[in-house]
Amino acid sequence: MKRQSMLRGLLLLVAAASLQGAVAQEKLFQAALEQGRQPTEFYVARNEKGKAISLDKMRQYAEQHNYLIGEVTTRTIDKFGDKAIAVSSFEFLPATLYPEYIYALAKDLHTPQYKQLSQLPKGSCYVFSGEKFIRMDNVSWTGKVVGGMLSGLGYGVVTKLADSNSGVYYFFECAFQNGLPQGECELREVVFNAKSDKPRKIGATNRFKVKVDNLQDGLATFTIGDKSEIGFVQSDGVITLSPTYSPSVVLGNFKNGRIAIKNEKGEGIYVDKNGKYIDYTEAQKKIFADAKAREDSIKAAEQQAKLLAEQKAAEEKRIAEEKEADLKRRIEINKNVKLWTKGCRLAYRYPNGREYVIATLEEWNENRSKVKVKIVASPSSTRTLNGDLLEKNNTMWVSAHNEGWHLALDDEITIALNNDNSTKKAEVIVSSSSSRSSGPTYTTCSSCRGTGYVQCYSCYGKGSVQRDSWDEDEGYKTCSACGGRGRRTCSSCDGTGRR
Repeated sequence: MKRQSMLRGLLLLVAAASLQGAVAQEKLFQAALEQGRQPTEFYVARNEKGKAISLDKMRQYAEQHNYLIGEVTTRTIDKFGDKAIAVSSFEFLPATLYPEYIYALAKDLHTPQYKQLSQLPKGSCYVFSGEKFIRMDNVSWTGKVVGGMLSGLGYGVVTKLADSNSGVYYFFECAFQNGLPQGECELREVVFNAKSDKPRKIGATNRFKVKVDNLQDGLATFTIGDKSEIGFVQSDGVITLSPTYSPSVVLGNFKNGRIAIKNEKGEGIYVDKNGKYIDYTEAQKKIFADAKAREDSIKAAEQQAKLLAEQKAAEEKRIAEEKEADLKRRIEINKNVKLWTKGCRLAYRYPNGREYVIATLEEWNENRSKVKVKIVASPSSTRTLNGDLLEKNNTMWVSAHNEGWHLALDDEITIALNNDNSTKKAEVIVSSSSSRSSGPTYTTCSSCRGTGYVQCYSCYGKGSVQRDSWDEDEGYKTCSACGGRGRRTCSSCDGTGRR
């Protein structure tokens, strides 16, 4: 029982010592954090009282709290009568502050802590020299490394040249995507003396601003500085097209090795990584197709309208030609018909083919070579015809079969009467001689135009009709309806000529 009690006491003592050691470690870290640090320094936890603090415990505590470990010193102390190794000083830095520490070294010309740099992840990136992208490998980076390429915002350090005498380092601050810079970056070259660990040469801070868009098929668009012109760059940093295009003409990102832009005509086209034309975009092809369809539709409508107009003109021409041929035929048939019926209508057709003089046959000479006609209708008040001056209601002798004279046809009479302006058309009012009389008032009869006669409806004013309507060679006979006069008493005015 006594031995068990001693053993239990020993275990409690060890447990208490372990607990005391853990608490001591935490106090050391807390005290160091409270003391603060400079941007180019680590926090330092010092075991000034020489307590038995294990290095492994310190490292374990630092890892649990995501502290980066710097320089560590130890010393030998007495522990229960034995010699033990305990932590004397322990440098650490929260991972969130490590970027500030790294970049401050270059800015404030302090010696870089090479051992701490080895703890950072390594990756590759591209920095811009003003004319081209330069690839940097094995970069110690405070941010993320995705697929071997730097990503996100962070601080980086990369060795350009390291030998026994000197080391050249680049310190930079930038944001990356797939290793390509995104926005404003700072880059500084520092040459350190390897023996003294002091900066031997400090280069000027190079600031550049490059914006590279999302990579698609290993290609991306990019801009330089504050300029808006857009160029093309490959994922390996090779510039295939210097900034050339205005943002307003670039229609998207690269896809299948090509990108859509607008050309100088505002048309959507695809170009390759060198800016060379490949093809029109599908949207532009649709615009062309729609425009061609509208153009074809307009042309088809115009052609249809033209065809209809031509057909209409041809039909009108055919009707006019048929009418003219029929008129000539009828004139030719009537040309040699004997005109020896008093009151029959004669017509003279002027060369323009649209004007006629209508006259009535009054008398004829013995050998019937000439006839005396009385003008009924004329296109103008005076007209020179065959060398004689014709006037409305005048009579004159003309050749019975002179060129142009023939028996008047219905349409000729209609045209002549419609175009008759040989005298002023006005209704004549006949009234009693006494202005006070309330007797009847008379006007010229409009049906017979004051003549008291109208055209015979059977012979149409010719005075004769065909003996056989089916055979023109049978000749003509005197019209029985008008007795060969070609006219009948007007039924509207009973032959008085007024109403």
